[in-house]
Order: sequence, then structure tokens, then C-alpha cells
Amino acid sequence: MHFVYSLPLLAVVSVSASAAAISSPCPLAGPDLQAPHYPSNTTSVQRAVQVFKQSVATALSNSSSVFALDPNGTTFSFEAWSIHETAPIYTFHHNAELLAAPEEGVVNVTSDTTYRLGSLSKLLTVYTWLAAVGDEHWFEPITNFIPELEAYDAQHSSSTNHLDQFRWSDITIAALANQLSGIQKDPALPKALFTQLTPIPNLPSPVDLPIDAQGLNCTTYSFLPCTRTTYLNSILVSHPVYAPETQPVYSDMAYSLLAFALENITGSSFNDIFANHLVKPLNLTSTYTEAPTDLSKSIIPINDSVAVFTPSLSYLQPGGGFYSSLNDIGAIGRSMLSHTLLSPRLTRQWMKPSSFLPDGKSAVGAPWEIYQALGTNKTTWMYTKSGDLGAYSTHLILLPDYDSGFTILTAGMRTASVSRILADIAATAFVPAFESAAREEASTRFTGEYAFSGPNAAGNGTDTFEIVLSTDDGPGLLVANYSINGVDMRTAFAALARTTANNTQLRLYPSGLTAPGEQGTVLQGYRMIRYNPNSMAPTPDGAVFSSPRCQEWFNIGGYTSRMGYGAQGGLDEFAMVVGEGGEGVAQGLAVKTWDKVLAKVG
Repeated sequence: MHFVYSLPLLAVVSVSASAAAISSPCPLAGPDLQAPHYPSNTTSVQRAVQVFKQSVATALSNSSSVFALDPNGTTFSFEAWSIHETAPIYTFHHNAELLAAPEEGVVNVTSDTTYRLGSLSKLLTVYTWLAAVGDEHWFEPITNFIPELEAYDAQHSSSTNHLDQFRWSDITIAALANQLSGIQKDPALPKALFTQLTPIPNLPSPVDLPIDAQGLNCTTYSFLPCTRTTYLNSILVSHPVYAPETQPVYSDMAYSLLAFALENITGSSFNDIFANHLVKPLNLTSTYTEAPTDLSKSIIPINDSVAVFTPSLSYLQPGGGFYSSLNDIGAIGRSMLSHTLLSPRLTRQWMKPSSFLPDGKSAVGAPWEIYQALGTNKTTWMYTKSGDLGAYSTHLILLPDYDSGFTILTAGMRTASVSRILADIAATAFVPAFESAAREEASTRFTGEYAFSGPNAAGNGTDTFEIVLSTDDGPGLLVANYSINGVDMRTAFAALARTTANNTQLRLYPSGLTAPGEQGTVLQGYRMIRYNPNSMAPTPDGAVFSSPRCQEWFNIGGYTSRMGYGAQGGLDEFAMVVGEGGEGVAQGLAVKTWDKVLAKVG
């Protein structure tokens, strides 16, 4: 006796639909396949390593190329890595000939060589904040934690001059971290220095800073204020750039204020917080908030005066003055994607854009610089942070969709261009390879036939389930066949869209949700997305609101609520049964609505 269907969905309906030109499906945002667990073993990534090697060799030897590197004047270290592999995917060091005789420090760099980070320090400052106190105070005003700013607001409480005066109570911790505070980039310079440094003639005389804000006797880099009072005074005499939360405005000072606030919250110095919540938990050996006392493992091009390695940035250190190595920055990046210091929820919240930039393909975060990668079949976002200071330029690039990343550290004469060219070369070679690696692994681990045959729930017949999964050029796992007791489920789902099975695609996407299975297995959640001709058609010129393309997110989980199967499992709800730790070839596929586990049979 056949399975008795009680859902109208499962009635086989003859649907008349006009033919439509089908384009490719629009992938959902985020990963459409499990991140590759062994990328180094895939042909895609192995080929990417060779492409990267050749591209770097060409860039070092061809000075006329637009992607030319600086073989003689810039030393650099590069690493590609995955959180699922202990060893790096690929490591490369280049030692510039003109830097072979520094006054101090190393000649040949290694993965433990200390570089100066520049503004990559901002990312470590925010990471330290989240590791120390989480997001509890994230949307509180900075005036809650810095008395001097609270006093400033009280002094100007009756003023309506918002052009010249801050309203610090409108600036939250999140706004500072997200580069949305609207405050200026750096502290104001004292009058005596201003007139010495500017090349612009006939400027009006600048306003005198308070005496204790001049800092002329400081030993810090560029005569930056060297006491808390002088530093805050140099901020308060400046003007707002934008109203808070209006426009991304790059600010080094914002991260000094975060450090002050964190000290207030914890009652500890920022250096101690940094050591206790970042350096020690991750066992970092070459990461510092101030210059190391032993310079023998540091890269210092020419000499310290040229390199700007040891000079302190005073209270701007959290915004641009830290130090680290290839190994340590790689460990920090891995810890972010592995949720070592932060919960998965907090990590996901943190790794989101806070504001878009004008080109529409880049965005700002806290303090992420987020770029859309090229060369993939879907929108892939790279979460990055760069840094430039003196003779140093750095990049940390994270690829959350693939649990992978790159680290780039440079020192020398043309570091800003070299680090960015290396980032382009790496992204061009590896990002498409990681996507292909995910597809390669999915083909090995998850594709094939899954089947179940056994007594039905009523005990008066037999149920038979068959699902065939495959991979193609489209997103996710293609449901090539899905039948229950001989009923074609693709036809049934097509009926909901008043089309035919030939015009319908069913695809499975990983949800990122897991549960323990039987005998040590793990259940990895998937949701099924239905694509129809409209949703796969190219967008007509001028269509924005009326375009049906890329609208699938409206319907994710919709079958659950509409069909009344929330507690039991939605009609689009599946789970892959994999071995302990989520490893190995899938053992089965759970169909949640019917509470059946289909064994992998082919």
C-alpha cells in the first residue's frame, strides 16, 4: 500500500507554463557549500599555488607590468592558510637586495620576523575589546566611559553650533569601531609645528592649542601628544567632520578612545588587557603594543630613522602602532574564523558591513575593509584590514565563506604598492580556487544517491525515498532527483510556482546549524531553495523593484510556516549525516519533515 499523502503540495498537478529563457540561479549570500576541509589536497588549490608562484615571479622580474613588485627595495612575507589544516597552504618570503645591510634587525625574514603593522592594529584593538568585554557596551555612548568627553558635553550642552562642537553623547562604541563616529583622522598639531610642516603658503595662523596640548617635548613620532590630557585636548579643539552614523570617515583617534574606554570598563591598562585577552590565549610570541626591547628578530629597513620601527605613536598606538609576525597574524586570523576567542554568534555579528562605500563593491566594518572578490560564480566578500606606517605595509584578508585567509607583511621602499599588488595576486589566484575546492570536496563527500525503504508510520505499508545530489556550475548541491513512493517531488514543488518540473531547480544550501547524531555522527543542516524560470531569468534593463531575480531569501524556511510543519521539520529542511567532527564522506541524508534518514547508497 502506498504512502498516504495529506499535503496538497504532494498532489501531482499538471501545470501549463509558457517557456522562459533560463539563466543561472542567483546564489544566496554566504557559503553555498561546506568550506573545504582539505584545500591543500584539491587540484584547484594546488593549481592556485602554482599560479601565485608564477605571478609573483613575473611581478618581481617585469618592471614594466602594472602589477610590478619591487624586487630590490621591498622585503615581504606571504601566507595562505585554512583553519582546517595545521600547516599553511603556502608560505613565501622575499628578501630585497637593497635591504641586505640594515643597521639592526634581520637580513632574511622568516615567519617569526616582527614587522610593524600600521593600521592593522585597529583590527587587533577591536578584537581585544570584544574578547575582553564582548558587545555588552557596544551601543552605549563614549561619554559613559571617558569623563573628559562627558565634561565637554556638559560644558556645551546649550550650544546649537554643531559645525564646530562635538556632541560626544551621540557617538557610540560601535560608531567608533565602525569608522562612523564622524571625528577627524588625527590629533591637531600645535601652532609651532603646523607652520613648519605645511607647504601651503599664506595660510591663516592656526588657533593656538592649550599649553598642555602642545607636546613639543615629547619623544613620540611626529610630535604627537604624549599625555592623556594633551591628547584629549588636541582632539577637543578640532571640529566634527560629519554627524555620527552618517558617512565613513577614517579616524586613527577613534581607536585611542576605544582603548581609554576599555581601560575604564576593566580597570586595567590597555597593554595588560591586550596581553591577557589576545596574546596569552593565542600563544603569540611576536605580537606587541610597543616596540620589542630585543630588535634582533625584527625587520628594520636601512635604519630605525628611515623605517619608523621603534618610535611610539603615543595614544595612537591602538590605531596604528602595533607589531607582529606572519605566524602570529595567521594565528589571529585563524582564531577569528575558528571562534577561539569570540562566540560564533558574536563573530558573525562582527563580520558584517556597517556602511557601504561609493563603488557599491566595497564596504566598511569594525574596522573591516570589505571587498567583493572577482572570479567566482557568486558574491564573495573578503573581510580585510590593511595598515601603512613608515617603511611598512600590511594586510590580513579573511574569506569566511571558505574558512581561509591570507597574511601579507611588507617592509622597505615601496611597501604600499607591493602589499596591495600581492593582495590582488593572491585573491585572483586563490579565491576562485577555494570555491572550486569546496565544489571538489562536495562532489566527493556529498554527491550521490541516498535511499530509504521501510514501514510507513501507520504500519500498513512501505515508504520509499530516493534523493540524488550532484554538483554543477550552479550554487549549492543540485537535487537531481527527489521522489517519495514514486512521486516526483520536483514536479510537486513546481506546482507551487505554477510551472513545470523542467523549469524548476531544487538546490541544497548549508545553513551552518548542527546537531549531534547517533553513534558520534554530526548532523549538518541544509535548506532547499527552489528556483523557477522567473528567478533565474536575467534582470531586464531598468528593473529594480520589479525584478524577480535574487529574491529567494524571501522564501527560505517558508514551507515550514506555511505548511504547518515547524516542530517536525519544514519541507525544505534537510541534514547531512557526517562522521565525528563533521569529517569524511556523508553517511546519510535526513529528510526532516518525514523524520527519515536516507542512507548513502551510491
